[in-house]
Amino acid sequence: MRPNKYLSFTQYSTFLASKQDYIEKYINGNWPPTNKYIEFGKLISECLENRNEECSIDGMTARKLIPEPEEKEKKVSCYFYNIPLFGIFDGYNKNELIEYKTGKNPWKQKDVDTHEQITFYAILANKTLKVDLENLKIKLIWLETFEDIDGSMHLTGNKKEYITSRSNIHLVRIYPKIGEYYYRDWE
Repeated sequence: MRPNKYLSFTQYSTFLASKQDYIEKYINGNWPPTNKYIEFGKLISECLENRNEECSIDGMTARKLIPEPEEKEKKVSCYFYNIPLFGIFDGYNKNELIEYKTGKNPWKQKDVDTHEQITFYAILANKTLKVDLENLKIKLIWLETFEDIDGSMHLTGNKKEYITSRSNIHLVRIYPKIGEYYYRDWE
């Protein structure tokens, strides 16, 4: 019995990082506590998703830095070689997939070009939204953070945008790892 009817990127990446952590989290329901970095990223995401609601100064800064996409928190699902996938895009414009990240250190273009979350989401856009990979624009927007002397997280006001793409070869490369998760014996 699989823990869910679908595979999300978070499940997939947890499984690859540590099968024991995956079992504790998704099978046994023992969710580890989050940290302030994850919580800050969630706060920024919520402010970007709910632009009509009040939010923190950092949330307002994020809203100024990132244009509002046509669709926010777009839920998508599909079958990839008979494996049910599910994901939530931070933003989506016609033929443009947008992912937001916060952190102290900027991303490197090579990391954006190889990040499996982007590949996973490209599969979803291709299969669900019927966007050819060669026509799919993928943008990762990184918002720089700093930690105040009291330990609280804030945005600096700096951002960097990365443009990347995916091809069928990326999909072929990720399939065996997704298959390892999906076709394992969960009994």
